[in-house]
Amino acid sequence: MITKFIKSVRIFFKSLLNLLIYIFNTLKILLSKIFLIFDTKTLLSNHLINYKKSTKITEESVRQVYFRYKIYLLLLLFLTIILLMSVIFSIFFLYKIAIISFIIIMILIIIMILIIFVPSLFIFHSSLLSSSRLLILVISYSLTIVSFALIFYIVQMLSIENIKDVTLVAFKISNYETLEEIKKFNDFFSFLYFSIVTITTLGYGDITPLSIIAKITSSLEVILGISYAVFGVAILSSNKDNDKEIAKHIEKIIANTK
Repeated sequence: MITKFIKSVRIFFKSLLNLLIYIFNTLKILLSKIFLIFDTKTLLSNHLINYKKSTKITEESVRQVYFRYKIYLLLLLFLTIILLMSVIFSIFFLYKIAIISFIIIMILIIIMILIIFVPSLFIFHSSLLSSSRLLILVISYSLTIVSFALIFYIVQMLSIENIKDVTLVAFKISNYETLEEIKKFNDFFSFLYFSIVTITTLGYGDITPLSIIAKITSSLEVILGISYAVFGVAILSSNKDNDKEIAKHIEKIIANTK
């Protein structure tokens, strides 16, 4: 039993290392190509080569992209647990400690990078089924909502920690107008609601960002919400012929693993 557990842990970390190496190599290639921006012929040639590589669907390309897909889903599961723990700790007692709040925000930044930027490395890969892309998009969308809700909540609670003027609060919330009412505020779910309203660009106006940090984070979530909507439409209307070809390769992979 212990041997199997150690083997599973070893496989997980080896897979994680391979994913990190892939991300590093991708970033290195992207940075190296930045310097070719003024060389039109080279730039167009590289784009053509990369396009042909990315649109060619083979059994190996399907294996590679689903390997990264599996590792990414495992990371999302791990990050979901961390995020939920951060929410619980912040609601009950940790929001009053500035250092812990800072650590939680740093964790949130890492989560945001993983749920926003990492999927772009393979979510548009031609060897990935449309349903798989959509699943990643939905999970990332949901985690983004909770992550921003926690950021808003921490920013608000820190702003009212030693507040002496109602104008210094990070977010103006209806039913919390006076200084005494603001000091009694401790409702994470109000910001979960605000995060949903913000990312969907509804903006009812019952919660209004006042501080610079509150305005910047709210604006960032709006931009992400629009991006999710655009990418979602692109994924749903993706080429179904690719899915049929991918499905054939997946059937071969399943048959070979028996």
